[in-house]
Amino acid sequence: MIVADASFIIDALIVPRRRKKDDLYFKQLKRHQRSKELLSFFLEEGFQIYVPFLGLVEISSLLVRKLGKETDVDTVLSFLEKYISVVPEEELREILLKLVKETGSRAADIYYLSVAKSKGAVLVTSDRKMAEASKEVGVKVILLE
Repeated sequence: MIVADASFIIDALIVPRRRKKDDLYFKQLKRHQRSKELLSFFLEEGFQIYVPFLGLVEISSLLVRKLGKETDVDTVLSFLEKYISVVPEEELREILLKLVKETGSRAADIYYLSVAKSKGAVLVTSDRKMAEASKEVGVKVILLE
């Protein structure tokens, strides 16, 4: 079982748009390729993938910010919901409040950690702070850098 955070999903879906082909661009491109390959592997192998409902909001926001307001967000979300299980906030209420007290992490990060903890899943992220917090609460993590 996998919990995919928004950074991982966006990195897998969107090729870096940086115009300058510098070290940062190539680092982003490498992370995009690794994320895309890993997401493809999870889907092909039939891994159960979860995101909290907040993840759909974050992914939508990132799509619009990165690709523009004309982006067909609904099509992307329909595709994701076909392959990824969305965990409703109500299901996470108790563990959300418990983990926020334990870690003091950012609110959005707590949602992903709560899903991973409640499902016994591995968290996949490119967010270093979330990866550190996951270790703090005993959640296995794959950090894509």
